[in-house]
Amino acid sequence: MTGILAAAGEYALEHNVGRVADDHRTAQHLSDGLLSLGLELSQPLETNFVWARIPDRFPFTFDALRERLLLKGVRINGGGRSARFVTHLDVSEAEVALLLRELAAAIDFLS
Repeated sequence: MTGILAAAGEYALEHNVGRVADDHRTAQHLSDGLLSLGLELSQPLETNFVWARIPDRFPFTFDALRERLLLKGVRINGGGRSARFVTHLDVSEAEVALLLRELAAAIDFLS
């Protein structure tokens, strides 16, 4: 079992370390977009993890946003007033832009 994990780690070091900066740029784009929608960051952006919070002034939670976004084929996790978003190799700038557009529409609908 350790050989399998070691092989995965070796592959990541040889093929993906150089593109970590891409994930961080995508996370910054997501973070900036969430802030522009009136959401807050519950932790400083330091990696490809974006921790978001819905301020109390909004009359909805991430549960309601998740249900609304599912109608558009967009899946997010999170509940209550907090959610974590993670950018990685399989998340493109176009997908982040789509998420932000659909989030804006859902926020408008639920507000």
